[in-house]
Amino acid sequence: MSISDTQKDNVVQQETVDIPQKQNRFKRHCARFWWIHLIVFIIIAVLVVVLVIFVAVPKIAQKKLDDAELTIEGIQVSNAIEDSMTMSINSTIYADDSIHATIEGFRGDMYLEDLEGHEPFASVDFPETTTASVQTVNITQNTAITNPDALATFNTWLIMNDTVRITVKGDTKVHVKGLSKAYGVTFKKTLEMKGMKNFETIKVTYGTISVLPDDNGDNFKGFVNIPNQSIFSIDLVSSASRKPSAEAALRLVAPSPSIPAAIICAKLTRCTSGLQGNATMKTVFEDEEIGVTYLDNLNLVPGDNNITMHSSIDQLPILQANNEEPYCEGADFPFYLTGINVTRNGENLTYFGEGMSRTTQLTEIPIGDILERDLNITASCGSD
Repeated sequence: MSISDTQKDNVVQQETVDIPQKQNRFKRHCARFWWIHLIVFIIIAVLVVVLVIFVAVPKIAQKKLDDAELTIEGIQVSNAIEDSMTMSINSTIYADDSIHATIEGFRGDMYLEDLEGHEPFASVDFPETTTASVQTVNITQNTAITNPDALATFNTWLIMNDTVRITVKGDTKVHVKGLSKAYGVTFKKTLEMKGMKNFETIKVTYGTISVLPDDNGDNFKGFVNIPNQSIFSIDLVSSASRKPSAEAALRLVAPSPSIPAAIICAKLTRCTSGLQGNATMKTVFEDEEIGVTYLDNLNLVPGDNNITMHSSIDQLPILQANNEEPYCEGADFPFYLTGINVTRNGENLTYFGEGMSRTTQLTEIPIGDILERDLNITASCGSD
């Protein structure tokens, strides 16, 4: 046998002897220090549980809340006074129901996402909800107006734009089923909603002119159709208003008997006995301010709105233009309306009025036809 073979045999024998010796030492170590290993195991287990409860679960809960979808089907404002209003919101929450949890009620601030500063224009108290896959959340509450400037700015954006982005944000707590601890989370959803697009196709659908003003100083009355493509409803109807007779409605807007009173009232969104004039607008024709227009008991809902209106206007610029091109050829007269103020029950609502004062609406009226029908005045191009 060579020297190298002898060395290999010695290595094998040494390894065979070392393995049982290591195993014996490990057994003796475990038998002597088992309590240390148990403590280490318990510490590790406790750390894992603590990390799950205080780190993993809150992150999972926040992610589930972030992934939830909020849709708003309608927002209605009513009972508006200077420092508060009633706000009703119809909404639906879509969520992942794989984790059963309850979200505490919370106060959510609403602000314009695309306006720096993110000043809330309103706050809404959301009720307690769950992580059900589909949940209807309808809210009606009295909302204090704590920042009228921010609300006026929001109203301006809502009126002027085709779409607006609104964020709802609030801190709350979530209770996961099986765990006693409540976890702090933040509810934040940004929604893109249809705006009113500056009432782009506003139209006077019927009008009548009188030579002499009535007791209110008005010499033009009629109906205006105001389109509202948004989901917002704004009810400014006076609490004292009531429906008049068909004859009263006829006297209000149609001194000519050419339109039956029943049809007049049928066209009205809301017939009223008084001229509340709770939306007041400056009226401009050919860059000249010619008077004031009032909308009566405004109740703006999604879709088309037929509203009574009345105006006190200087008729001389109208009569002169009626004999000039293009109006003498039958063109409609363009009138520009800019908000002056908005009132309800005589109380000035600056957060609505300032919003309207920052916008201008165009409406075109066939004044030539109305003059010929009501006053027997026929346009003549080139006449003095």
